[in-house]
Amino acid sequence: NVVHTQLGHADILGFWACRGVPVKLFCSMQNVYFKWNWIDQIIFFIYSILFRTVAKNCKVIAMSKEIADHLENTLHVPKHNIRLIPNAIPDLVINESKNQLREELNIPSDSYCILFIGRLAVQKSVETLLYAVALTKNEMGDFKVIILGEGVQENYLKQLSRKLDIMHHIEFRGTTMYPEKYVAASDVFVLPSVFEGLSTVILEAFRSELPVIGSNIPGINELITDGKNGL
Repeated sequence: NVVHTQLGHADILGFWACRGVPVKLFCSMQNVYFKWNWIDQIIFFIYSILFRTVAKNCKVIAMSKEIADHLENTLHVPKHNIRLIPNAIPDLVINESKNQLREELNIPSDSYCILFIGRLAVQKSVETLLYAVALTKNEMGDFKVIILGEGVQENYLKQLSRKLDIMHHIEFRGTTMYPEKYVAASDVFVLPSVFEGLSTVILEAFRSELPVIGSNIPGINELITDGKNGL
């Protein structure tokens, strides 16, 4: 009775598979861009054709206002088919203290801890964080940058850290089942992305009352008011 798709391959194949079938069709959009290059223009073109033909009755869930505007103005989805439903996260209670968490996670208790969580991909622009560390390391005192996540840029980012002579400040810790513990144990969260939909990790930082520094881009600036709840 209902088909719900998310992400490019699933959307395009799902729309085509449902043509002429009496189902209620939904898709969720969590980003504006896919590749952040010319390939996106081809993907946008395909989407706009599908939304005018086989998926013209599809209800599209936008995670942010930026995505809703993109759906209407670039992909030509009728406004009455767009639903703005921002990302949300559940309440969470962590019983351990910050010091207990640092001991458990092997984070020095007296170090200033900067945290990044996300895919190690072009979208997240982790190299921006590494260059910032290189520029400010002599002014920062004792600090650690913990990077949680994996991705195609992992080796490149490690090589860049060595080139910038900041490896003693940077820790690549891969993936974890308990990112919320790292959030609660850190001093600041940084998200240097070049594009976002509506970042769940920023919401998780807010939940732990952790200060946030993010790129001034749509999606992030829907969450952060500069100087009020982040920078």
